Amino acid sequence: MVNLSEIKIFINMNNLTEQVERIKTMMGLLIEQSGSLVPEKVYELISAIESKYSYMKDGKINTKTYTGREVEQYIKSYIDKTIGENNWNKISDKLKAQIYSFAFQSDSGYGGMKFKWIAGLANAINQSINRGDIVGKPIDDPNVQNAIKTIKTACENGSINTVYNKYLSIIDQQYKSMDYSDNYKYIWKYRPIAVDRIMSGTDINTVLNDWEKSFNKTNTDQPTQPSNGQLTNETLIDIIGIDMNDLRTKLKTETKSISVNIDRIKVDMTKYRVSYNPGNTKIQGMSLIFDPNQDTLNTRFNSIKEKNPTIKLIESGNDNGYYWNLSIIL
Repeated sequence: MVNLSEIKIFINMNNLTEQVERIKTMMGLLIEQSGSLVPEKVYELISAIESKYSYMKDGKINTKTYTGREVEQYIKSYIDKTIGENNWNKISDKLKAQIYSFAFQSDSGYGGMKFKWIAGLANAINQSINRGDIVGKPIDDPNVQNAIKTIKTACENGSINTVYNKYLSIIDQQYKSMDYSDNYKYIWKYRPIAVDRIMSGTDINTVLNDWEKSFNKTNTDQPTQPSNGQLTNETLIDIIGIDMNDLRTKLKTETKSISVNIDRIKVDMTKYRVSYNPGNTKIQGMSLIFDPNQDTLNTRFNSIKEKNPTIKLIESGNDNGYYWNLSIIL
């Protein structure tokens, strides 16, 4: 005997299934029609950055108006032929923004895939991967295929977003390696930092204004020399890193045998920034050490102090998951 209530439930469930399928279809169409690989904010920030800091020509910064979507079709094709959009969509918005920004600037696939962003991202995941074995090679090259597989695996196992800070450091290295016409010094150096700040919630105009201030301060060729021969303290010099490691490296190379005003050294470790004024105190250099454990950090500092008795602690703190000490060695 047929149970009418069971028939009604079957019909209702069948209708529900059809409705769900219709909703899925509509959502798929919306996604397909939008064609967006990244959040709208990414297009806005690229447009804003390019309109102020686009490229160098004849020693001058030039601007160009872009929407941020000009090469998106090429980047999409690039993704489809390598890691696939299913894996791309497992990447966080912040990491996507950095990849897209770099690809837009240097390796969008327009004119052919150079595998720069593939090499950089794979290197961030596995530091034993040599970017030089990947860039400029054909897609069927074993090293290129291994890099693609490395990224896919990281996307599939959920570890891809843990390499964000490492990837920023590698982008910086990549920009340095292809520098020409002072693009790195004046434009590329700050670009990943600007993208990171904007994607972290800082207003675009604020970031661009800070960029301009940093540009004006860090690109002063020499401290001014008053008639009495004493260095002025009016010139502020910023050293900005991508992460703790990058900042430590820059401090080591950029503060070697300089003269500073030791009372005018400022630290903003939330932005990986150390600022100082030129002065009359000659130092061997600045030292940044950091550790997730404060006791370990203190032990390391005491060990360094035994070998360098002239070391002077300037500031210490706890930011970005690390305890840190900034010191100068006299």
